[in-house]
Amino acid sequence: MPVNLVMTYRLLLIAVLLHFTNNAIAEKGEDPLLPSSVRQALADNECSASTSISISGPRSYASSHFCEAIKQIETLGSVEITPGANVTFRSSNLVFGNQFRVFSGGRFSVQSLTGVSRYLSGRLFISNEGRYLDLSSGEYVLLAPNDTEHTIHPSSDGKEYIETIENYRRLRNEWWNKDAIFIRTLDTGLVVDRFEIPESLRGAAKLSPDRSLVAAIWRDESSGESFGDERLTIFSRNGEVLSRSSQRRITSFDWLPDGRLVYTVSNTIYLTIQPNSLDSISIKSFTSSQGEPDWIAASPGGERIAFELKTGGSPSPYIRYRNATLWVMDIDGDNLRLLATSNADTPRVNTPAWSPDGNWVTAVEGHVSGVAFVPDPIETGIWWVTPVGGPPGALYAVPADGQAAILPADGTSTAQPIFRAVDAESVTFVGPGISSHMKWIPSAVETNRTMGNLPADDGTLNQGLSSNIYFNGSGDGDSTAAQRINLADGVVKQLFILTDDDLDTVRDLIYVSRDAQLFSHYFDEIGHYALYIYKRDGTALAGLALESDNYKMIPKNPVRFSPRDTNLVLLPYRNLLSGSDNFGNHYVTVINWNSKLFVKHFQDREYVAADWTPAGNIILAGKEGGIYQASATADGFSEPSLLFSFKEAARDLTVSPDGYQLAYHLAGQIWVSNLDGTGLRRLTTPASAFYAMPEWSPDSKHLAFKEIDDDDQSMDLGWLWVVAADAENIRIGHNTQGAIPLMKQSGEQVRIFGSFSWR
Repeated sequence: MPVNLVMTYRLLLIAVLLHFTNNAIAEKGEDPLLPSSVRQALADNECSASTSISISGPRSYASSHFCEAIKQIETLGSVEITPGANVTFRSSNLVFGNQFRVFSGGRFSVQSLTGVSRYLSGRLFISNEGRYLDLSSGEYVLLAPNDTEHTIHPSSDGKEYIETIENYRRLRNEWWNKDAIFIRTLDTGLVVDRFEIPESLRGAAKLSPDRSLVAAIWRDESSGESFGDERLTIFSRNGEVLSRSSQRRITSFDWLPDGRLVYTVSNTIYLTIQPNSLDSISIKSFTSSQGEPDWIAASPGGERIAFELKTGGSPSPYIRYRNATLWVMDIDGDNLRLLATSNADTPRVNTPAWSPDGNWVTAVEGHVSGVAFVPDPIETGIWWVTPVGGPPGALYAVPADGQAAILPADGTSTAQPIFRAVDAESVTFVGPGISSHMKWIPSAVETNRTMGNLPADDGTLNQGLSSNIYFNGSGDGDSTAAQRINLADGVVKQLFILTDDDLDTVRDLIYVSRDAQLFSHYFDEIGHYALYIYKRDGTALAGLALESDNYKMIPKNPVRFSPRDTNLVLLPYRNLLSGSDNFGNHYVTVINWNSKLFVKHFQDREYVAADWTPAGNIILAGKEGGIYQASATADGFSEPSLLFSFKEAARDLTVSPDGYQLAYHLAGQIWVSNLDGTGLRRLTTPASAFYAMPEWSPDSKHLAFKEIDDDDQSMDLGWLWVVAADAENIRIGHNTQGAIPLMKQSGEQVRIFGSFSWR
């Protein structure tokens, strides 16, 4: 059963485990390590002698009971308590920055601490989840899709991170296993270098300490081995192979601060002799009874390494666990010492990562996950997939020095559980998967934030914003309808029925002309697409099949009506005509829906988005990062010319109604710039979700966009927010400022499936 028991803030104000024994009296000022279920904040200083509380985590903690003159705390700094009394501390608001430490002799004092996880600070990157945990706030920050094909890993100095993308070219019908490396700045998320790899990589690629090189475990599936020929490889930042190990079956590696590498093969740990080279020596070997070293991590100073000693694992590829304990030793192989184990019969303690100061090492204890295939008890040949019922494990920080930690932690353990904040009022245990590398770096420097020209919160619905949001949603019965929400009163109105089928059949890419008189949407009947145009009252004006013997277009973005001639629409699509030379490529075409004629095909390169300027010109976003303009001419449109470029595609591109600015989705955030690329500014800053599909307000002063659910990386389902167009680095999270959640009259935030229009 998962160990994700959420502790509300009222419980957090009281939970304490003490051992009141005669031989465990601490001097005032002593700082024993208590369970991190000790998470208390006091705002209104109420004390009641009527309630006792206990909190459960990886192990249940029974509270100690005491009650004293709590209001003395602010003036005296500490009070004497009487064991045995019941007590409840209540607070009207959660203050993560203050915590009570309770000492075993019955004395407690108020200390100024920061962070949900007590002493701990910094950013803990969880590579396979595409995010890091801010240990002070307890909030996740998402940097890449949380799926099996993206991993991230930061540089030691926290200035850049690598995003490794598996099967990068898969959707282009090319090499199935062609992977890609994107090197991004951590403060903006923008790509600064990138390259592709003909074969594939295993696990997270890592930047060298000086960020000049990339190391990764390269896998050559062409060797014919079931797990491939896995060798440690050093790349330049442009993808040139500089060195590749002669040893095979590399299982883990890490950089040392001086540019050397430490890595594991079978039962041995190796150390490279020279910086940025793979000539190596063996520094430690283990017997089969001791286990195999893996998941190695070098300390920040490079003088020690922590690693797992594996003694077994799951026999099924569908169930994930590793029987292991954590160990630490000097870089020369001396002073081997047990770092963390478990009180379970078969210890499962995994995934070490050093804190930036070298005082702590992470440990995931008790992780079991995956699925099992169970035969149907009645019908032969039928199998059911069922989740494995084991716990996801709990994440701890254990001291790098001193006595080995025994997990799960109890009241006497030196291990510190790591928490994440569920919302502004509660936290829960962190249980990352064990197939993910982790890296712990210092806290981020606070970015400059500008609220911009956002309406003041005067208590009115949607802070006085007006006009309408159009989208498609559920109609009567099983139908799908074009709908409108009036932002002034929050009333949702159904305009007309699109179809009697569900949203899987009616593509979610509805769009509305600038004058709100024409509607468009796609219809999908088992992979056969058609474009439909409607009047505002639902009268069908045209239906265009998007395939024939000569073409097959799969829509990738909503069509955009020209503001000068609404008979013209822009259609971004993917070519899926079987046997064509450009199969799988992304293009844009201009269609006259009234005459049902193609006006212009933009196929000189791949494009992922396009929109009109008020003058009738077309702005196109290239798949490789260029932003282009095709100007309107007397007989059609010019060929696109480059305006400016990024090193990745600017998706969901849209032109402001006044024609002066662009908005787009880059690195999971909303960005704006002038049409020539100047004035580039990030409107949103990374938090626990991605943001996509920006849409300008009719007066060009604000932008609405979707907050994509963490479990819906398809970008289909999301919550609507509004920020000022002149804002910068707005963060949406537990204490959002500078953004308006768009609300219905019912008090629910607007959540839509697919695209939307603001008119």
